[in-house]
Amino acid sequence: MNFFGIVGHLFLGVGYTLMVTMVCAATGVTVGLIVAGLRKLGGARLALLLDCYTYVFRSVPVLVLLFMMYFGLPSAGLTVSPLTAMAMSLGLIAGAYLSE
Repeated sequence: MNFFGIVGHLFLGVGYTLMVTMVCAATGVTVGLIVAGLRKLGGARLALLLDCYTYVFRSVPVLVLLFMMYFGLPSAGLTVSPLTAMAMSLGLIAGAYLSE
């Protein structure tokens, strides 16, 4: 492989990184706004449930949640691509942090 082939692969990686960043940021903001809004509008039981969500997703390490999404969902019957599993897990974690 020559120099330009390597640079092409690097630019492809930059494109994937930017795409994943945008998808995870959009998912995180959406989930965070929904959880924060439901906490304000909902009752005490719903607020307790949403507090449990934020506590769990802020406590679980990112790599563990990535493995759970990618390897755990197919055992439950849901097959997801690696990009989808990463976007879901990072979006849920970001949403938990942003809902605070």
